Amino acid sequence: MVVNCKALNLKVHLFSHRIEINTHEMYRRVEELGKLPKTAAPSPADFVQSFGLVIENSKDVLFISMSSQVSSTYQNALIAARKFPPGRVTVIDSLNVTAGTAMSNLLAAQAAAEGRSALFISDKFHLLRDEIQ
Repeated sequence: MVVNCKALNLKVHLFSHRIEINTHEMYRRVEELGKLPKTAAPSPADFVQSFGLVIENSKDVLFISMSSQVSSTYQNALIAARKFPPGRVTVIDSLNVTAGTAMSNLLAAQAAAEGRSALFISDKFHLLRDEIQ
């Protein structure tokens, strides 16, 4: 079974220039402008679009968010999930950032590859989340 994992990236903003850029371009602009960028969570509309693409392919969505304590990503994903039939989108707050979130996603992907359901993975994740922190 192939598991299709996708990332929905934070948007990088350099001051009032609200454009999406790659990492190389971001560093070039930081050097040029002498100021650090800001990030913004994906909007609910971004999530609706991404979740919709997965659901169109007759698959359910399991989204593991970076910690709700540091980003509005989790809340925006919950808002988007309400646009779909119950049970089609499961949103989990990892309560982690960076490596903790990555580890959570790897464990979830492995369970999905083994054919586990989103509900099973969500239940298992909540049991392991405190150990990952």
